[in-house]
Amino acid sequence: MNNYVLTLAVLLGSAITHPTYYKVDRNITCVQPSPAQVYSYHIHLLFFQDNKEDTESALQIRSDFMAAFNDTLGPDCTDLFHNPYACMGSTDQAPDGPFPTAQWSVFVLPDHIGAMAAWVMQHRKSHSMLIHPNSGCEIEDHSNWTLWGGQPWSLDLTTLHYDKPFPWDNAKDLIQ
Repeated sequence: MNNYVLTLAVLLGSAITHPTYYKVDRNITCVQPSPAQVYSYHIHLLFFQDNKEDTESALQIRSDFMAAFNDTLGPDCTDLFHNPYACMGSTDQAPDGPFPTAQWSVFVLPDHIGAMAAWVMQHRKSHSMLIHPNSGCEIEDHSNWTLWGGQPWSLDLTTLHYDKPFPWDNAKDLIQ
């Protein structure tokens, strides 16, 4: 019995002390010879879709954000990665893509990331927020190159389809 408890304690201890490594193939061109260029960012605010108060709080923060950046935001986003202006993405009321819960997002150009990220960080209340770059390397963008405010969430990287630097053959290249 003591050996069983000792073995269980060692296994549990090693699981807690070692970080989780995503078991996905990474495209080496995303990091070598140097990291891919960052063209824009996404800020995501995550919330529990089955909790009325949590959902209302998250949607109020979204409305407050839109009011705070009314002069900076353009029309709603027309593309997930390529927009010539900062814009609001859709609100996902359920898990979607790599996100295990509901979330709303904003597409941010590099000129605005400082002000917008600081605002969301200071107004997020108990919600978690994720900031990630958009380089075309979706796996790196959503794992190694993230910045979390609040409690980090595990993302399902197997849902990501692109893992090479922009430009993609089937995407608009507005950066030229």
